[in-house]
Amino acid sequence: MEDMRRPMEGQMREMEEKLITVAKIMDLEARESWKSERQQLLDEKRMLQRKLSLTEEANRTLESDLNRVKETTGKSGEEISSHNHFSALKERYNQDHPVEGA
Repeated sequence: MEDMRRPMEGQMREMEEKLITVAKIMDLEARESWKSERQQLLDEKRMLQRKLSLTEEANRTLESDLNRVKETTGKSGEEISSHNHFSALKERYNQDHPVEGA
């Protein structure tokens, strides 16, 4: 019985060592995969931050241009809104009452 036990224990130790080696390899592969994924996410984050920065800069420029136009024309938001409302009414009236011969 003892003669059978020793070779089996040796085989079991070999199998345990192989399992540990495989686990280490899998762990290293998982770590490499995580590192790669992390780097991709960091790159994507940098790209999105850059896009956000450019968009915010464009928004500031547009806001500045809008304020400059409002100052130049001297029209307030209410005047512009009123003008748009009357333009829409005029267009609707023209559709309902077409000019003959035109």
